[in-house]
Amino acid sequence: MSTTGHETEAINVQGLKASLKKGGNKGIFNEATCSTAAATAAKEITTAPKSFSLVAGAKILVTFTYAISVANATLQVGSTTAKPIYYHGAALAANLVKAGSVLLLVYDGTSYNIVGDLDTNTTYTDMVASGTNHKGGLVPDPGDTEGTTKYLREDGTWVKPPNTTYSNRAAAEGGTQTSLVTTGEKYTWNNKQDALSFEDVYEEVTSTTGKNPAQEGWYEVVSNAYVLTQDTTPASGKTYYEKKDYKELTW
Repeated sequence: MSTTGHETEAINVQGLKASLKKGGNKGIFNEATCSTAAATAAKEITTAPKSFSLVAGAKILVTFTYAISVANATLQVGSTTAKPIYYHGAALAANLVKAGSVLLLVYDGTSYNIVGDLDTNTTYTDMVASGTNHKGGLVPDPGDTEGTTKYLREDGTWVKPPNTTYSNRAAAEGGTQTSLVTTGEKYTWNNKQDALSFEDVYEEVTSTTGKNPAQEGWYEVVSNAYVLTQDTTPASGKTYYEKKDYKELTW
């Protein structure tokens, strides 16, 4: 059995306890309970076994009433000096020791080393969809049908992307160039300039109070055409428009 914590083997807890009851290894081998709160790093055994002495090679079988939920825990046995608890040659990490664990610790002159292997297996579940109950986790099983068309959505399901269909726009201004357009877009090909030009867009002015339409550069509709207004004060019942300018894109 290793006493350094660098090599480990399974511990027969019942066998060790039986040995204690027989008085085996008196003065070196002891049993105690630690009831320090889980989140407290300084673990303490208030009443040390009578035969316990903090010397290299001393062994103590400790029942931890609560888990050890913090890293770099130390252990103080009675009035002895607190020493760090090590596992596999390094300071004990958080959440490896569960409530009710019975561990054999061997003091090597510097630290208490846990003998044996702790259950470090972590069980993961699948991710939970975005929203109030969101939770990270494993990628859900994509299914047994082989394919390359589905993607994982944030709701945790494998789906095909929605179909988006575009159509070619007819050639503009006598040219042969075409482009893809969607409803509501206002642009045209200018093949002579190899440029994408935007149509003029006029938006209705919603607030005219206290404004000078002419100074604002507003437009009004005259004979189905937008013209700059000459009004210096807003006319009752008249609708004014602002011209939205878009820069020509060239390449």
